[in-house]
Amino acid sequence: MSVRLFAGLPMDEATRTALARLTATLRSNEWPVRWVAPELWHLTVKFYGQREEAEVAGIGAGLAEAARGTPALDLHLASLGANAPERRARVLWVDVEAPPALELLHDRVERAGRAAGIEPEGRPFRPHLTLGRVRDGATLPAGAAEHLAEIEVGLPFLADRLVLFESVLGPGGPRYAARAAFPLASAA
Repeated sequence: MSVRLFAGLPMDEATRTALARLTATLRSNEWPVRWVAPELWHLTVKFYGQREEAEVAGIGAGLAEAARGTPALDLHLASLGANAPERRARVLWVDVEAPPALELLHDRVERAGRAAGIEPEGRPFRPHLTLGRVRDGATLPAGAAEHLAEIEVGLPFLADRLVLFESVLGPGGPRYAARAAFPLASAA
């Protein structure tokens, strides 16, 4: 049996609530976007894709090793944007400013994956939270990029654990189940 997996940093409840309030008007507009439910917001560190159930323990062991010695991460949700000009944009996101420790954690996760036979993604790591995806064949309305840029985010985000999530796809969208969680050390 195969499962769809990713490693991510879940958002704390206070930040999730503040971001949901900040983006409520945006999410209620008529844009052709499939909005991600706030309870699913997270920062993806590594997407593993479809994996055999037998691989889960090895992936988890690698994530445990990657998390060991990594401090809790003081992140900052900086600005809203899209992954391309509005006529070609596919993803709307919140840019995440992060300390070098996040890049180091990402590198450790990639190395652990490589040790388990999983190739690195091969593109630079750009920390972000996905807010929504433009529907197939649709485009954002004129002025959408400017509207996104006008929204000031400026929210702190403390990441205190690395989680191995299983993504279960269904008719109402994905559901994420934590398979294992690995605490990050406190910054004290």
